[in-house]
Amino acid sequence: MDPPERRNRSIQRQDASDSDLHVPLPEDPNGTQIYEYLDTFPEDDEPHLYESIPGLITSSQTKPPDHPVDHGRGVPQSADHQNTNWPPPVRGPPPPARTRVPSLPSLPSLPSRQGNGPPPVPPRTRLPLRTNHLSFDSIESAHKFHRSRTEVNNHDPWAIKLIDTPQGSTKSLAAFCAATSKLMSRYKHTDSVHNSGVVWGQLLQIHPALMQQVEVDVSVATEWDNHQLPFPTTVNRTVKSLIDEIFQLLDLAPNTSGDYVLKLCDSEEYLRNEELLGMHETIQKYAKVKLAVPLRLLRLNNLKHRLVRDVEDDISSCQLYQLLRPVCIFNTCKLSLQNVLTSYNREVTELMRCKSGMNVNVLVGCVRSISNLLGGLSCQELEDSIGGLNRINPIPLSHDEMSECETAMLMLHKALLKVLQMFFDNFHSDFRCQELTSNPQIHDTDHYTEILQFNIAALYQLQLNWMTNYECFSVSCDVTYGATKICDTGISENISTALSYGNKLQCNRMMVFPVPINNLPYESMLTFCLKGSKRGKNPELLGWAVLPLYSNKTLVMGTVLLSMSTLAELPAPPSPALFDSHRQPVGVILQLQFQDQFEWKYQRPIALTGSIMFTQPCEDLQKKMLDVSKKHCLCFLTRNEKAFLWSKRHCSDKGSTFLHLVLGGAHRWRPEDLTEIYTVVENWPIHLPEEALFLLNDSFHDQTVRKAAVHYFEQIPDGELELFLPQLVQALKSEWELDGPLVMLLLERSLKNIQIAQQLYWLLEDAHTDPHYQSWFSKIQAALRHSCGRALRQELEHETRLVSVLIQVAEKVRTADKIRRKNVLKKEKLKIEDFFKAGVSCRLPLDPAVHVKALDVDACKFYNSNAAPLGIHSSALTLWPRTSVSSARQEITCVKTCWYFR
Repeated sequence: MDPPERRNRSIQRQDASDSDLHVPLPEDPNGTQIYEYLDTFPEDDEPHLYESIPGLITSSQTKPPDHPVDHGRGVPQSADHQNTNWPPPVRGPPPPARTRVPSLPSLPSLPSRQGNGPPPVPPRTRLPLRTNHLSFDSIESAHKFHRSRTEVNNHDPWAIKLIDTPQGSTKSLAAFCAATSKLMSRYKHTDSVHNSGVVWGQLLQIHPALMQQVEVDVSVATEWDNHQLPFPTTVNRTVKSLIDEIFQLLDLAPNTSGDYVLKLCDSEEYLRNEELLGMHETIQKYAKVKLAVPLRLLRLNNLKHRLVRDVEDDISSCQLYQLLRPVCIFNTCKLSLQNVLTSYNREVTELMRCKSGMNVNVLVGCVRSISNLLGGLSCQELEDSIGGLNRINPIPLSHDEMSECETAMLMLHKALLKVLQMFFDNFHSDFRCQELTSNPQIHDTDHYTEILQFNIAALYQLQLNWMTNYECFSVSCDVTYGATKICDTGISENISTALSYGNKLQCNRMMVFPVPINNLPYESMLTFCLKGSKRGKNPELLGWAVLPLYSNKTLVMGTVLLSMSTLAELPAPPSPALFDSHRQPVGVILQLQFQDQFEWKYQRPIALTGSIMFTQPCEDLQKKMLDVSKKHCLCFLTRNEKAFLWSKRHCSDKGSTFLHLVLGGAHRWRPEDLTEIYTVVENWPIHLPEEALFLLNDSFHDQTVRKAAVHYFEQIPDGELELFLPQLVQALKSEWELDGPLVMLLLERSLKNIQIAQQLYWLLEDAHTDPHYQSWFSKIQAALRHSCGRALRQELEHETRLVSVLIQVAEKVRTADKIRRKNVLKKEKLKIEDFFKAGVSCRLPLDPAVHVKALDVDACKFYNSNAAPLGIHSSALTLWPRTSVSSARQEITCVKTCWYFR
């Protein structure tokens, strides 16, 4: 077909000079249609074309240049622009001259050696159009410019879209993801020391003098020969020296002994070459029962690194929200919210395009639907803008009316974005809306002399039967530090149910505490209680929530939403771990409004070593202090005894008392008191793990004090740390931040030690049953599962499935009559056999070095105890040839594979 410019006019002849004028490109409505009628000549066909024109160029004359000419510039084109796939030209009489497309400049004259004038442009035979033959650079540029211009024109300033945030929508969860990624970047998968992928033997530190007279029998085989080499050896020697002796007995070159390790035959546990043989826990067990230790000599290059982290683990982004338990998943469907937002965007576009108020009611309905999906959340700006829209008449609007409509829509747009941001800033989710940027000025809280006050704005998602059963509600608030109340309880009473709208109640009550902000401890907590009142009866507790006054060194500011818990209140002091359970939009939602003009941050004081003179106590004073300190625990000390120890802090040391008892007498932890407290802590080195654990319990919330206790555990080896893992997991309840020092210490040790990772996983799994701290432990466990790598994560999932099946079977056995328990187990064993079908094996939850391949139902034992009625024996994978010492090794393995289920 001809171009549109050509179809509507007659063909006229043009002179070459006329067609060579540079005509500007017209705007083409079809984008690239102008280029579809340009013909490119292949290089091989040029001579034939010129020969077909008689009288112009003969075969003896000079032919055109071998390279094509750049149209409009008269310079040779590069070879990249040539196309050699054109079909041959159609021969025949020349067609009549035609007019060129006026929007493109014509070709320059062909060069000639005869000195003649430029010949007329030869006619060109039109070839079939094929888009893949177009080689003009300008075509690609036109596409790019046209596409970019389209995107800009299609931008809708009124559109509200949801953004995926797999790291979490809140700042705390995003910061935890960033800290976990930073930790993993320090231990790459190429670090063979900390990422060996094998299970090293557990170490129990004992004094070397206790191993002087101890001997064990070892039975050693090699990877190339199953023949056993039995011989006795002492346990107060290193594993490396034992390997050297094996090389001598086998008459091998001793210079390669450093390339070998020893492995237990019935498990995947490897002995550490640099450690003493008797330090390994497994060797101590064999020595205790006087059995021969089955060992195999393996080359380091031949080890099977089954649990190693790989490059995919290094490059994978930390997206903890995908690893959280279902209880922590946001319960509002993203698809539902996106559909309503799409409808909202469509109605806004229609309103602005038609300039008519016909769809205002539909638009307001979309806004209400969005609010309902967010738990009914709203704000005053949103209600005012909706009121302005409702005043618009459902008729075509005049210029002035349209101006008022645009103003109302601008207010509505900003208010709706504010409500969405309030929701996603306070509740955990894996998506959110675009953020409203705000940069408030940052000030130091030392200069914040105003008293603590905030507004109780509203209550959402109240139960409808509460509106009829109770006459009014009340909200109380306590400001505490640990278990100490800082001031009297603030109460906002007589919040009438008559002011409710559906299940929403606007309170708008100011809560004031006569305490300056700069006098409050940095670890202060706010505890809220919602109560309902009936006539003639005491108020009933309906829900409660806690809130830290500071988070990430920043004073709480702006709008805060708390999901109030209906669980029984804990007797323990509130902590941020407890606050994390209020970050899901379930149940009653309490809206609080704090100041948001400025961002207030604190700078924690430091210790001044030379500011306090420490002296030794006299004999009588030291004796009195020792008598008080014999109680060891703060809960056993009276108030006077605590005050006595704190008053003698300048003459106290580890020989007379304990650090946690001294700090327990500090009755004030205000900012001006911290310098002296930190100086005492810095002057008191911690030498006992028990003392460090005391500083990590719920009696001490100060982050500097807790960091000093964590520093002690950073210095002890993995074997000792494993002994205190149960206590450290419980201490996580009092940790102040998800990326706090104790959490990061446990994650770091798990990265470097598979046993610690597995034990920590199962301790967190057990602690996950606590409903108060379920959300907190779930996030730490998700970070552990991400950091340990895909291989170990898959093993942990298999173990979890196996334990879940065994618990179900054990529960049915426990509830059955004692005489029927054997029959019940035989019926339920099919569930266990299904797990192990197709050769599936699983590692033991108590020992990752032992693989379980089946369950020995006949060997199971039943007990009269309802606490542990069933003992299950499982069969381990055979990693050693059957020999005479096989039964002895199975006795040790039986200890690891016998489980007791409650």
